[in-house]
Amino acid sequence: ISQLHWDHPAKNYVVDRKIPNIAHSYLYYVPNFSKWVNDILGRQKLDPKNKEPRLIIPFFDKEKNLFGFQGRSFSDKGIRYITIMLDETKDKCFGLDRVDERRTVYVFEGPIDSMFIDNSIAMAGSAGQVDVEDAVFVYDNEPRNEQIVERMFKTVEQGHKIALWPQQIGWKDVNDMVLGGLTVDQIKKLIDDNTYGGLKAKLAITNWKKV
Repeated sequence: ISQLHWDHPAKNYVVDRKIPNIAHSYLYYVPNFSKWVNDILGRQKLDPKNKEPRLIIPFFDKEKNLFGFQGRSFSDKGIRYITIMLDETKDKCFGLDRVDERRTVYVFEGPIDSMFIDNSIAMAGSAGQVDVEDAVFVYDNEPRNEQIVERMFKTVEQGHKIALWPQQIGWKDVNDMVLGGLTVDQIKKLIDDNTYGGLKAKLAITNWKKV
């Protein structure tokens, strides 16, 4: 994406979502996603009649080996994300190739959200394990989502810290907050000021949830 002209539709999509310029080099564009995937896999996994373009979000491991990717539709209609794993033994994790585990690692649900906060990774919709000692899990702001609440409790029981969005925050995720006018520094402060672990985390979740 970083190499595309500023008037390219894919570039416009990324810019309109206010994804930081530095993250444009993490993203790619393919004009025919189905053909591209079928060519990579050497078999017909996706319908070749579907010739839609997609934004490519690649998954690299710590050694910078590609083990999977997501194709994000430029439309919110239909299937927004299609995930292809080249190595099924690995979790769907974005950002492992850039993160510094000597510092606090922030773990988001979506790759795009993780692009706004320094030293972050994303589980790409997966409930997989994160092998990081100092991690803060930042789930979407969905207190009425039973699966999210259940996953939060499980994360705390695994010994990790979590961040909970204050009740006055009405946006669902980091990207929505940026589009709504909050700065990255304001969002980072919200995360750090509302991070909990252990019994305090369980109590905070109980007070936060609405299910």
